[in-house]
Amino acid sequence: MRRSWCLGEEPFGKELLARVTERRGACHYLGESQEVEVQKAERMVREQLTRRGWTEAELKHRTKADRHKARIALRLRQQTTMTMEWISRRLHMGTANTLKNTLRLVESRD
Repeated sequence: MRRSWCLGEEPFGKELLARVTERRGACHYLGESQEVEVQKAERMVREQLTRRGWTEAELKHRTKADRHKARIALRLRQQTTMTMEWISRRLHMGTANTLKNTLRLVESRD
């Protein structure tokens, strides 16, 4: 859908894209493209840590549902193809389900 066309109104296309994006998993991205995405995601995490003046240790010690960590996670979801499992593990946010619930809270507040 991102590179092609879709029949129907624009809201319909956006909803389809959101559903596909939400359900993506590790098996959807293979090889070099996944390596590039991991590098991009790692760079984004490092940039966000630097921006906040955090170290890796600080990231570990913050709560799973920390709103700043949630904003980093949300940015990773929006700008990379990294899975919920990868993001939750990388940001020390518990399980993928914990991350999903945290992101829902953050998005509802915005």
